[in-house]
Amino acid sequence: MISFKQKNKGFTLIEMLISVGIFTVMSGIILANYPEFRSRSALDNLTAQIAIVFREAQVYGISVREEGAANFSTGYGVHVDITGENKKQLIIFADRNNDTIFDKNRDSVLETFNLTGGETISELCAPSCVGGTGIRPMYPNSLTAVFVRPNPDAYFAINEIRNPSMSSISLKVSNRSGSYSRYVEVYTTGQISVR
Repeated sequence: MISFKQKNKGFTLIEMLISVGIFTVMSGIILANYPEFRSRSALDNLTAQIAIVFREAQVYGISVREEGAANFSTGYGVHVDITGENKKQLIIFADRNNDTIFDKNRDSVLETFNLTGGETISELCAPSCVGGTGIRPMYPNSLTAVFVRPNPDAYFAINEIRNPSMSSISLKVSNRSGSYSRYVEVYTTGQISVR
């Protein structure tokens, strides 16, 4: 007589406990890092949007934003002021008096870009804080970049004073806790970058 042993297919209790333990540890690691991942992703998206705001003003400066505009020398710019509640907004404006400085009484505000999350513009630098230019940067309260036809070049004003020798500016954008930051840089050549 031939005897056949029946083999049971499936998991043993020990295999099941090890699998559940591995799954629990991996889930815990992922869930513990999720808020930081979300914060970094939101900040990355925000810095890209801020760069687009500068690019939008640059496109307005190269072309004509307003229909029937008689003055083709009108520049378009972005003004950033980090005092008080202004830390959360960028202003796109038409430089009506062509002085490359933002004057809320003379210039036309076209759009206001508001930061809606917990992120803020924590620091302004002129020249760039990131580039390693060898020049000690200033940390002003406000910066303005204006783009005037026919070139995509930028003209900078620091604390409402035009500075033609400035080669670049940068905005430091930080998350709510300040643990993660990104920079948006604008150069006189018209280059706009995110670091």
